Amino acid sequence: MALSEDKKTIVEILRFVAELLERLVKQPSKGMPDRERKSFEDAWHEVEFGLRKAIDEIDSIDSENNALWHTLRERGLTGAQLRLKQQRLDNARQQGKKTGLWGRTLKLINSILGNLSVIPGIDAVKEFKEMVEDTLEE
Repeated sequence: MALSEDKKTIVEILRFVAELLERLVKQPSKGMPDRERKSFEDAWHEVEFGLRKAIDEIDSIDSENNALWHTLRERGLTGAQLRLKQQRLDNARQQGKKTGLWGRTLKLINSILGNLSVIPGIDAVKEFKEMVEDTLEE
């Protein structure tokens, strides 16, 4: 994949993460107590801002010589490795849409966010995702 295609894929993944987390936080479910939902919704606004900044950071990469791009390549977020991650995530996403069970998808997202942790704000997104996941597992 070329730089622009890889960037687009990473941004698409981050947008899906945002969409899924927002859905899990705002959609009533058995797993999330009503008393906690407001706290999650409030925190989500801060986390969402961090995700937007991360997307902007990816979008600002203009060369394969960029230091961040080099780090992302070392972490398996370009080329064939990125395509594999995207395919696995797409498969999990389709299964989640059919079943309403997002555990496998969240596990894959965790791996991807770990690789993206060099971008400011991503650690907070990952932690928030883990708290949502933990609440849904209770």
